[in-house]
Amino acid sequence: MKENGKIYEIRWHGRGGQGTVTAAKILGAVAFNSGYKGVQSIPLIGAERRGSAIRVFSRISKEKIRIHSQIYKPDVIVCIDPSLFADYTDVVVSGLKEGGILIVNTQEDPSKIDIGKNVKVCTVDASGISVELGLEFGGGYVVNAPMLGAVAKTTKFLPIDALLENLGAKWKGDWGAKIQKAVKMAYDQLKCNK
Repeated sequence: MKENGKIYEIRWHGRGGQGTVTAAKILGAVAFNSGYKGVQSIPLIGAERRGSAIRVFSRISKEKIRIHSQIYKPDVIVCIDPSLFADYTDVVVSGLKEGGILIVNTQEDPSKIDIGKNVKVCTVDASGISVELGLEFGGGYVVNAPMLGAVAKTTKFLPIDALLENLGAKWKGDWGAKIQKAVKMAYDQLKCNK
């Protein structure tokens, strides 16, 4: 991906309470601190209740961003909730650019996921990582942190060291250490078809 004038567009799919909005905000903060001066995080929440399907739109650029809208043709799609991908695959992957990246929270091998486009498909068991580490909050498991690790591995604009530093500053103690470990585990366990 070239840098000059490029706006990276990321569309997140998750459910209310999974930390999808928080993940997009962290991505923007880390990108900004890494030299990207144009960053956006725009949630589309709707009914605003725990468990409802949500989308969040992130834009990252070295230059100021003048567009403020939903993202219809993303470079990257991150699906935090495996049931959304299983039940609404066409909705989740709609508009993904040829040569784009699809990152899914699933135990499936990426070679078994065919969406009918020439894209890089990556999978990580973010839910399993969160269960293993005991990352439970508010009655559910925190899967946004491992998914950020997956995004860091597949993109240029989210350096893993900067991500870990941001998370370490945001969450301290045992909880912060678990969050950082989840990010590292997902970074190491991510599987891609290309």
